[in-house]
Amino acid sequence: MAEIKWRMTEGPLEVSIIESVEERFGVIFPEDYKACVKLHNGGYPHPDSFGGEDGDSMVFNNLISFTSSYLNMGMFVSEFKENRVLPFAKDPFGNHICFDYRYTDQNPTVVFWDHEEGEDFFEPVCESFTTLLEQLAANEDTGDFDGGTEDNSDESLEASDAGEASELESPLDPAVPKHNADFCSKASSMPLEPWSKGAVTDDSFEVTFDPTSEEEIQVFETRHGFTLPEEYKAFLLVHNGGKRGLRRFETKDKKIETSVIMFLPLLNGSDWKNLEDSYRKFITGRIVPDHFLPIGTDPRNSLICIVVHGPERGQIFFCDLEYLEEDHRLLPSCIMPVSNSFNEFYNSLFTSE
Repeated sequence: MAEIKWRMTEGPLEVSIIESVEERFGVIFPEDYKACVKLHNGGYPHPDSFGGEDGDSMVFNNLISFTSSYLNMGMFVSEFKENRVLPFAKDPFGNHICFDYRYTDQNPTVVFWDHEEGEDFFEPVCESFTTLLEQLAANEDTGDFDGGTEDNSDESLEASDAGEASELESPLDPAVPKHNADFCSKASSMPLEPWSKGAVTDDSFEVTFDPTSEEEIQVFETRHGFTLPEEYKAFLLVHNGGKRGLRRFETKDKKIETSVIMFLPLLNGSDWKNLEDSYRKFITGRIVPDHFLPIGTDPRNSLICIVVHGPERGQIFFCDLEYLEEDHRLLPSCIMPVSNSFNEFYNSLFTSE
């Protein structure tokens, strides 16, 4: 059985803070849960998969913080008073892992709330928080994760996610797409206009995917009724996504600095981590505006998007998925402009000091 390691924790949590939140909800949190959040408040576990009652695998992204001003446990009081189901963790897709207090004030079971199934749909997961941790620990596929409870750096999180990204399987090719020196050599000799204009000092990629084609791009565009901006289309033809050496960026207002952990490929990848599936999940699922296309993810699974139609076409925005409205759409304040074009965005990426 694997050991659970926690990353990106917010430091030790005072018991008095936990007790004050308990008082607001009028319940007693399970002791095993309180012992965990005292050490790992807001943390991300690894391994991170667990199984529901039907056997399907789900993802435990992170514990909901008690202290974050952005999203914390206390923000769920009004919802809890309506249904007595209390979210304590999130998955990467806007769903919640919850304590079910509908039949008790002290010993809740664990349930999973899928926002696509409706407000009153709760799937049973297990009898206790300890059992949930045992399900996580039973996942022995720990990969190359080497972070610990004291490692809160963005770079350590990127390193973990890079290991995951390098093992993505292609639906078109059973081979695992890893760094391909021949393709990179070929790409370096291809015309890089117009997206490569500017002061690109490092164009190396740590992860690459099999190349796409103009025909595949056209099929994608026709299917969804838009034309990709030329700068971004040229990038896809050269690299088709991947992880670049230079990857950090800031929003225009300088309030957020994060990284492009992965530029999404057109069709390669797994789960929603390609352009086709991310469009279906986030655009068809009405999570981000329908004139956006998610083209990349950051270490916390928030989105880098390009505008594909309308007056802002070609501009780059950051969509922070840490908090969604009741209808599961992003608050306007969570959609932040980054660059006026893909050229500008790509050429402004930098490494952390």
